[in-house]
Amino acid sequence: MYPGYRKNTKFIVDSRNNESIITRNQAKDLIIEYASSDEFYEIEPAEVLRVWMNPEEEGFPTTTEKNDNGEIEIVPDLSAIGSIIVSLRESQEVGEPLETLVYPISPHIIQYPLRGEIVNVASYEGKLFYSNPLNLNGSVNTNRLPNRFGDGYVTITNTKLNRKIHPQPGDLIIQGRFGQSIRMGSDDNYAKPNLKISVGQGYDEDLNSAKAFNKYYPHFESINNDEACIWMTTNEHIPLFTPKNISIDKSEDSRGGDDNSLIVVNSDCIVFNSRKSRIHMFSNENINLSAVNEINLETPAGEINLLDPNSTNPVVRGVELKTFLEELVQEYNKNLKAIVSLIEPASMFRSDFGKQQISELRDNINASKNLLMNKLSEPEFFSDRVFIGINRNESSVDLTTAWNSKEWTE
Repeated sequence: MYPGYRKNTKFIVDSRNNESIITRNQAKDLIIEYASSDEFYEIEPAEVLRVWMNPEEEGFPTTTEKNDNGEIEIVPDLSAIGSIIVSLRESQEVGEPLETLVYPISPHIIQYPLRGEIVNVASYEGKLFYSNPLNLNGSVNTNRLPNRFGDGYVTITNTKLNRKIHPQPGDLIIQGRFGQSIRMGSDDNYAKPNLKISVGQGYDEDLNSAKAFNKYYPHFESINNDEACIWMTTNEHIPLFTPKNISIDKSEDSRGGDDNSLIVVNSDCIVFNSRKSRIHMFSNENINLSAVNEINLETPAGEINLLDPNSTNPVVRGVELKTFLEELVQEYNKNLKAIVSLIEPASMFRSDFGKQQISELRDNINASKNLLMNKLSEPEFFSDRVFIGINRNESSVDLTTAWNSKEWTE
């Protein structure tokens, strides 16, 4: 069976009180009029009964193919992924399945329907195709018929607060069922373009309350309240919220506006990962890096250069400096003992004044040593905010495999 049905397109007034005899031409005109009162439709609405997604699920369409031994075996028909089973709304009884599979009409942009939704079905080149689900309920999460149950995956309970994006004149908006959207719009003057990609609509409690009160209440995008966003604007000020303790540049031009183009990424966590080569960041003016807790710079097998990529001036490391100074003090003390041991016997034959000088020298040496050791116990030259790691030749890590052997979370 193929989709297609006839539908009465107009109502013809029939006067039963007229008992006059009609001519042949009048009879012919009436026949033509009645015959043209319905039209044939090749596109027919259909209810979705099942959507084939997982080749391992029971009943998935199969095909035959030869294995490596040349034997014919039955295998899942992977071309059927995304196909559906439908019941034609005009040509079949409610719930009666159509035996022929129906495939997405486009291989590039596909809105997979849910069980109980309505799609238009048409035949082309001997194959049946379906369109996007009809907007029966005015919702983006589901448009099922009344009293129809879904497949248990996409539920109204989990998606009820996902709403249509509030539009502006001239917008082109692509929306998903789960609270994601791509809006191609304009600035307040409807002249300069913007592109706003958002994922997750759930962080604005006041907005969620309005949605719970009215099932048609739309979603108003917000760079601060949507769960993850990428906004690209050309003439628009973006009021991005940053942590209160961050002193990053908050000037007007850093937030867009006045014909300045701007890209803003806002999310709970952001990761940039370059698998093979490099990440470059350039700025005509400033690059600001700010964090409330930590800023870490790490390279398992390379160098960290500040101010000059060709710099050869190393940063002082506090622990190593402390160790060096401790060794210096010990060596200094050892040499002083040797000096005293040389001059002390000769001074014993001298006056009491010479002996007093030796005693004072020994006291001064001990005082200097104690003063230096006390300063080394809590060195003032240690930074409590900037730290540097061990040198490459001191590492016990295999630097040739350290990066590839770790997940980024580790």
